[in-house]
Parts: sequence; C-alpha cells; structure tokens
Amino acid sequence: DDENGDGRSEFDREIIETNREGKFALTRSAGFGSEVQRRILAGTAVLSSDRFHSHYESAMNVRAIITKQLNDAFDTERNGSIASVDLMLIPTAVTHPPTVGTNAPSVDSTEAFQNDIMTVPISLAGLPSISVPMW
Repeated sequence: DDENGDGRSEFDREIIETNREGKFALTRSAGFGSEVQRRILAGTAVLSSDRFHSHYESAMNVRAIITKQLNDAFDTERNGSIASVDLMLIPTAVTHPPTVGTNAPSVDSTEAFQNDIMTVPISLAGLPSISVPMW
C-alpha cells in the first residue's frame, strides 16, 4: 500500500524509522568511553521527571550555597574582620598523573570520580580556574 504517495509501504517506513533510531543511538554513543557514557546515563536518570524535585532542586540549592560562600571569600567589600582572598590554590586531583611516556593505568569509575571532585566547587560557582601541573 502506498498511502502517502512516497512509493513505500507502511512496513518499509517502519524499517527506515528503526534504522534511523539505530543510527541515532550509534552516533550518540560513538567516541564516548564507558565512563562518559555512564555519567551521561546517570545525569539522564537524575533529571527524569519523577526525580526532578528530589534531586535537581536540591542540587540547585547546594549550588547556590557554594556559589555564595566562594563569592564571599573573594568579596573585598565584606563587613567584619575576615579578609578576602585574591587567589585560591586547590589541588586539581587527588592522585599523581601517570609519568610521561608510560601507559596510563586503568582507572575505575570511583577513582575517576575522586579525581574530579576537587574541581567541582569552582565549576559549580561559575568561577574562572586554571589547572597547572606541579610535577
């Protein structure tokens, strides 16, 4: 049956649609490692409509608190005896990087998360930062 006048049957259109969905799935996951895919899926699950109120809104409240605390640390117009700061030196990661010229050891998702945790507060606050290797 050519109901739409495009020369294709309903069966053909379903096959094309299925292939299109498969192509989307392939292109959305191509080039991403297993850790990145795991984080994308975790973010998608947290932002689902049934979890929005319990997770997203709470996270936005925490973000506002962190932003205020860090901005207060840099605020030169604050009242009181606590001086403001011009610069914060914070480690970027909790482990040493692999030696140049050697193969990087495999890192499980827990270790990857631990290494990322040091950069989260500054990123949440939207402050500028730079990561400088020290050894």
